[in-house]
Amino acid sequence: KFLEIKLPKSKDEVEVFTCGDLSFLERLKEDEAFTAREKKNIQHQIELSESYYIPRRQWVYLANVSLNHAAEEASHFIRHLVAGEEFPRLPEDAFYAQVLHEAVGFFGSKIINPKRKCTRTADFKGFIEYFKEMSVPRDRGIELEVAHAVVEIKKHEKNGKPVANAGILVRRQELFFGVTRALGYMLGETFYHGMLQGKLPKPEIKALYKNSFSKTGEPFRIYRKLLRKLRQVSLPQRI
Repeated sequence: KFLEIKLPKSKDEVEVFTCGDLSFLERLKEDEAFTAREKKNIQHQIELSESYYIPRRQWVYLANVSLNHAAEEASHFIRHLVAGEEFPRLPEDAFYAQVLHEAVGFFGSKIINPKRKCTRTADFKGFIEYFKEMSVPRDRGIELEVAHAVVEIKKHEKNGKPVANAGILVRRQELFFGVTRALGYMLGETFYHGMLQGKLPKPEIKALYKNSFSKTGEPFRIYRKLLRKLRQVSLPQRI
């Protein structure tokens, strides 16, 4: 209602599973609509305690029942209904399409919970500096990789350049989703404050929900355009 997006009747067909629902993995295992690799990727996301929206079956899996997780997946669900299901893309397009998808999800959660925060570039830099002084625990290695990748990508963005190693990231699912989520959340936070400051009108946000970014090169072009448009948006300082 906030963005006045008209939803099809299929909006009522969504199924929601929570972390305590053991039937989800059984349903997934028996469903022939998914390949073995797709099932493995979905299960891996769940093992990482990540909430997940699965468009092909209109399933929402909530790793926890927090307001933030529920609102974010609801936002993903709305976008799927009006933009359609994801499809195979070139690595760079897949990377930035996922970033935009994450941005829309985080923006939607900010509408419901304006106090929600995300990890910013300065936080990732601080994380890197912190672990320069000590050995990195094995279970936090991927976090450090994500931090380094995000900082490097943000550096390239200043020169208008896309991610340099999209093919490698796409093949490493955990790193791919970690980096795209980080970049998307930061962009989604900027969407929210840009809207409040009158720099991103609601019709433009609505268009992002509806756009499937189907043309080759389009996801990065839109991402870069949004960064330029919103570079003057001021974000709340954190103490």
